Formats: sequence, structure tokens, C-alpha cells
Amino acid sequence: MELMGLICVGLVLVVPLFALSKANRAVNDVVDLKQKVQRLEGRLNEMGDQFTDSKPASEPLGQAEQQTAAKPEPKHFTLARDPKESRL
Repeated sequence: MELMGLICVGLVLVVPLFALSKANRAVNDVVDLKQKVQRLEGRLNEMGDQFTDSKPASEPLGQAEQQTAAKPEPKHFTLARDPKESRL
């Protein structure tokens, strides 16, 4: 009976310590990921500032697309009246 009691007490102490250890590692991983995201956002903001500070070499894409975009012609489909014609 004493052996069973020692095992239960050991489990009661060891399992929560193991869970706390895993939770602590997870918290550290989340903190590291947050720092990485903040660094990446900072780099993106710097890159965006570089592009907004420079003057465009040509017209903005929106205006160029409007000028060069052609209206698509409507497509007309006809159905074959004879089923044998549709297999050809």
C-alpha cells in the first residue's frame, strides 16, 4: 500500500510540474513569435516608406489599366440542332 501511495503522490507532484514546464515553453515561443512579427512589420513599413517617398516613373497602374483595358466582346453560343453534329 505504501508503494501505491508514493506513486500517487509522485504523480500529483510530477504531472503538474511537467505541465507548467510545457506551458512556460509555449509562452516563450509566443513571445518570440510576437517579436518576430513586430520586426517583420517594421521592415515592411520601412520598405513601404521607401516606395512612397520615390516618385513613380510612369502613370499609376490603375490609370494605365483603364486606358489599355479593352471591353470584352460578348460571346454568342449556338446549340447544334442535330445531336450527331454536336459530337463532331
